[in-house]
Amino acid sequence: MKKFILLITAIVIAVSLAGCQSKEFPPEVSIEESTSRSAETITPIDTEDVEDTKIPNSQIYDYMDMEISWTVNPYIVENFIHENSLIVEAKILSTGKALFLYNDKTYYERPQTPVNIEISNVLYGKSAKENLTIYASGGDVLLKDVFEFNERFYPEKKEGKFGDEGLKGLSEKELSTKYMSYASQFDYTVSRGSEYLLILGYDEDLDVYTITAGGYGIFEKSTPNKRLELRQSLMSAFNEEVRDSLSAVDATSFTEYGNVLTGIDFDLSVLP
Repeated sequence: MKKFILLITAIVIAVSLAGCQSKEFPPEVSIEESTSRSAETITPIDTEDVEDTKIPNSQIYDYMDMEISWTVNPYIVENFIHENSLIVEAKILSTGKALFLYNDKTYYERPQTPVNIEISNVLYGKSAKENLTIYASGGDVLLKDVFEFNERFYPEKKEGKFGDEGLKGLSEKELSTKYMSYASQFDYTVSRGSEYLLILGYDEDLDVYTITAGGYGIFEKSTPNKRLELRQSLMSAFNEEVRDSLSAVDATSFTEYGNVLTGIDFDLSVLP
């Protein structure tokens, strides 16, 4: 299974503490192609309108794998919490088809997958709704939408397999039925029916909530032993600051949630 990195070999991205991914305020995102639906047409999605979608491998044209570097330490939870964060306990109701969000002010350079959630508890921030559509980084988008997005935002992108010239070599049927799959090693796919603690960032320009920092903003219920095993497997990656913070925090403030990527407990004491 071949993997390709579009445009440049390594994409160095700055992490936006607002948790959104835009050209003006680049966060944990990357620099890629995709869809043609404008933010003006994007509204919160009702439960019945969102269908779980799994694209068959036979319909994947290719895979876009992106390398990301961080300007803040992703192992420290409070680095991703800010005044307009929304932190909730929620159940995943359904997911929809990935799309790119944009308007005349800004746009996301990676596709976003709509995720419909049912909020059971708000730990930080305010939400007037029990059901909310949020967006998770990554997903599969139609090639024709990749082509249209390139023409709108990257008119200079012509060469190579993923440029306009390469996509023009495909038939109309291929453009309408094949998908580009976007992912990074920090993305995480939530499961329908499962409950998570989510750190969300609000994008005022697009009026949407996105999961902050990919999998680093997602926590799942798990046993202390499971979380400990995951942390220990990554201990060499934790810097001294992280190791000290893990040992110094009062364990009574920990929740039953651990980060899906690191196993680090979500600690209530980090809330502003």
